[in-house]
This record gives sequence, structure tokens and C-alpha cells, in this order.
Amino acid sequence: FYTAYENRLDSLNASLEASASSFEQIDTVVVFNQNRTIMTSLDSIRRMQVDIVDGTINDYNNIGRAYKTFFRMYPLVTNDLQYSRQQLADLKHDVENRHLDEELTKNYYDQEMDAVALLKRKMDKLSEIAEKQGKQFERLNPKVERIIDSLTKLK
Repeated sequence: FYTAYENRLDSLNASLEASASSFEQIDTVVVFNQNRTIMTSLDSIRRMQVDIVDGTINDYNNIGRAYKTFFRMYPLVTNDLQYSRQQLADLKHDVENRHLDEELTKNYYDQEMDAVALLKRKMDKLSEIAEKQGKQFERLNPKVERIIDSLTKLK
């Protein structure tokens, strides 16, 4: 029984680490700088007191919204990852040393499995935001700069 749960915990940990690897490779400095550029550009447009009905600006603003979610969630997910790693290590130690009976082992494993599944979804979401919005930023930023330049010349 215990050996089976040791193997399950190893698999669960490997699954967590696979998602964590992608999550930990996010370059938060790039995301931060892109977000700062977006906020600066949108602020420039607002200061010019120009109403622009343009899909590019709307899409650009949506990147900023996605990054706001990213920066709100990132520290929480980072803490959850550290906590989950410790919980899995503690549970594995307890299982290896037979500190828990079968029922507690199963219950704790099920709890950790649910927690890891939720954490993986969060890490995957943040990785997706960084990748998808980063590509969107690279595509839209030159257009937004041209819009700002043309507005500046009109003033």
C-alpha cells in the first residue's frame, strides 16, 4: 500500500514540476516592461484628449488588463507553488516512514492531488497570459507608436 502511494506522490510531484518549469521560465521583467509601455502609451493618448475608436487601441488596452491579472496572481501562485512543494515533500516523508494510516494517507493524497491540479491550472494560465499577450504586444506596439506619433504631429 505505502509503496503505491510513494509512487503516486512521485508522479504527482513530477506533474507539478513539469508545469512549474514552464511557469518559472516566465520573464517577469519583460512582462513588467511591456505593461509599463502600454500604460505610458495609453496615458499619452488620454492626455491628448483624443477619442480614438480603433480596434488596435482596444486590443492594446486588453493586453494591459490581462497583465493586471497576471501581476495580481503571480505572487500568490508563486507562494502556492512553494507551499505545495513542501506539502508534497512532507507527505512523502510521512508515507515513507509510515507515520500515517491508510485512510489518512489516502485522504491527504487526495487533498494534495486536488491542490496540485488547481495550482497547475493557475500556473498554466499565467504562462499562457505571458506568452499570448507578449506576442500580441509585439504585434500591436509598433502600430500604437505610429498612432501616437501621428496624433502628436496633429497637435
